Amino acid sequence: MKNRKTLKHIFTIMIFMMLLITVSACGGGGGGGGSTPTPEPPVPVTTPPSAVTNLTVADGDTYGVIVLKWTTPSHGSSALQAYDVRYSTASTIDESGFLQLSQVNFSAAITPKAAGIQETAQIIATGAGAMINSSIAKPGSGLFWCVRSQNSTDYSAISNVTTPSIKVPWRAKIKISLKNSPADYYETYFGVQGNAADNAYDSKVGFDAKLPPDAATKNIYAYFGEKASEQLTSSMHSAITKQWQLIVTGLALAPGTPITLEFPDYSTAGPVFDRIVLDEATSGSSGANVNLEIPSAASTANYVIGNDGRAVFNIYGQ
Repeated sequence: MKNRKTLKHIFTIMIFMMLLITVSACGGGGGGGGSTPTPEPPVPVTTPPSAVTNLTVADGDTYGVIVLKWTTPSHGSSALQAYDVRYSTASTIDESGFLQLSQVNFSAAITPKAAGIQETAQIIATGAGAMINSSIAKPGSGLFWCVRSQNSTDYSAISNVTTPSIKVPWRAKIKISLKNSPADYYETYFGVQGNAADNAYDSKVGFDAKLPPDAATKNIYAYFGEKASEQLTSSMHSAITKQWQLIVTGLALAPGTPITLEFPDYSTAGPVFDRIVLDEATSGSSGANVNLEIPSAASTANYVIGNDGRAVFNIYGQ
């Protein structure tokens, strides 16, 4: 009998221990139970692209085009997605005011290259396809340029700011013809932008001061004098501060030969000057000796070739 009671007591203790273990496993005794919470994932660390540090600006090889170049920066924590190119007529450009600047409206987005490769952006500055706002970037004005890059999460700081040495292109056409033979004519230009592929400009000051390659075969042609005393005068454009002479000559032109000068498209070429004045300075001329002012009611005037086979005109911009 005594052994039976002892076994019963041991069996009771074993059941109690089993119940205690079961309660502990279910979270009992700690006040509340429930599963262990899943920890939050770490917040990913992102880094922006590096800033462009070598942005440059230059005239394009075609009239009306401005070219920006820079080296692709390091992309940060993700690949570069795009560039944001902006411009201003004011020299003060900083991070806080970048988004208030005018943005270049590229016809197709620039696809960033690999880091360390040169990027080139051609900006059409004039005409129907212009990528800049002509009411802000007026013809003849100097612009400051800057750029920033973008990856999938961040923007870079803005780049260095260029100097306004490259002007918004503009030009005025001059047509010179033989009055008695209008089919014999020559066209030249003056304005702002050098190195144009259409040969409108051969000098960085914006004047074609070189003789045409086939001048010896032309009945009439014109060029601008290269002397320092023969450069354009302007109170409005600081980059062109002197006077130029337009010289008209041709193949065996006799003294007294009548010629016609006209500005066929000046109304669409400015505005850099309020007016342009041609002051005849032909040696021995017996012509009208009138000044031709553009724009005016008379955009055409007749003159004659002088005793030395040339007609010479001082040009002034006002």
